[in-house]
Amino acid sequence: MFDFLRTWAGWFLEQFLRLFQKEERHSDYGAFEKRLKASKLADTIPERLAPCISLEEVKKVLDYVWDFGLTDVKHLKAGEAYRYDKTPTRLPRTFQIVRTLDGEFQLILDTKSKINDGSKRKIVREGGAYKKSPKPAWRLDGAFQEYFSLVVHWREEKQTDLILKNLRKEIKIPYQLNSPFVEKKVLGALIAKSDSIDNPKFKMTFYGVRVYGDLMQFIVDGKLKAEMIDGFILDLLQGLKVIHDNHIIFQDMKPENILVCPDPVTETYRLEYTDFGLSHDVKKEYYCFVNGSAQYQSPEFIHAHSKIESVNPKQRELKAALLTTKERFLSLDHYRMNTKDYTDEKLKVHIYPHTANDMWGLGMIIFYLKHNKPATADDWGVINEDPLLKGLFNPDRNQRLTIDEALNMFRSPAYNEQLKQKSPGIKI
Repeated sequence: MFDFLRTWAGWFLEQFLRLFQKEERHSDYGAFEKRLKASKLADTIPERLAPCISLEEVKKVLDYVWDFGLTDVKHLKAGEAYRYDKTPTRLPRTFQIVRTLDGEFQLILDTKSKINDGSKRKIVREGGAYKKSPKPAWRLDGAFQEYFSLVVHWREEKQTDLILKNLRKEIKIPYQLNSPFVEKKVLGALIAKSDSIDNPKFKMTFYGVRVYGDLMQFIVDGKLKAEMIDGFILDLLQGLKVIHDNHIIFQDMKPENILVCPDPVTETYRLEYTDFGLSHDVKKEYYCFVNGSAQYQSPEFIHAHSKIESVNPKQRELKAALLTTKERFLSLDHYRMNTKDYTDEKLKVHIYPHTANDMWGLGMIIFYLKHNKPATADDWGVINEDPLLKGLFNPDRNQRLTIDEALNMFRSPAYNEQLKQKSPGIKI
């Protein structure tokens, strides 16, 4: 009798969840239809879209989706996409209808870098592991919104499962965090093409809202103003707090993984974390080797990964070479001066992901913002005058500031007053 009741309860719960998911899909789909209707009624398109495609061509795409595409995509699950190539549809551009991980349907049009006058529209390189300049794209359902598209290519079919797993992980974490300080992207459909039987090609497209570019590019372009620095540091701290509070270790802290996003409401810029491909969920994963950027890693992390034999040999050789280089990276300099502190027992602990490594990398980014250059071995004097940087660069990872401690310190009026008194020339 008990087994029967348990089976019946399980069946009932399954049916209820299916009904709930069906209602949720219906609601998301209905909202998508309303946005499409609004777009079809538009009599103008944005100024930045006009050089890429005409209003008449946009209308053709919208009419095609309304007449034929809605049937195709009605049953898309969250995270799925349907691609419409311009050749078989005889439309001016390829487009995709994607369903984001939070359920929203989006119509995204791929537009060429080359515009009507023959020139190319430049989009600043997107931060993250896939170092290819993105192309323009536009979201067409509802208010037209400028996106970018970034294509990931690979050739061997045996790589597909692993690559898709990593891409979906990178997409999933930001939706779990659901923070204004974390960039959300969406994945398009998987495309498989072949030049010949022996030359397959696979690709998948990331889409995201267009941003200025990464923080390093913003600084190099001379866009960083003194009055922006405090706001940017606060964005970095609040974003990393969201990440750490959700048991995620970012593991690849560097300016190239921080996006600068224009805020049309306040007419200012804000920062978002991007590229979660190396991130580590401490609740689900026990060990994860990291190929992060050496300049932004903590000294104990670099030392451990250069010595322990179980890690990736190529990365171990790279970091071992860094230990002998003449470059005076802050972390390398500290290791060289304190080799005796890095025992074999500590190495076995330091090999594993830890939030303290993120905090060191955060210190490197904050130093760059404040002083317009990376921290080196020559900067210990300046660092020791700034309580926040001093705490972030504590060589003992167990004594290094946590994200809560760093955020509380930065928000404290006493911190800014102390910094002014110690070093009036330091930007705050």
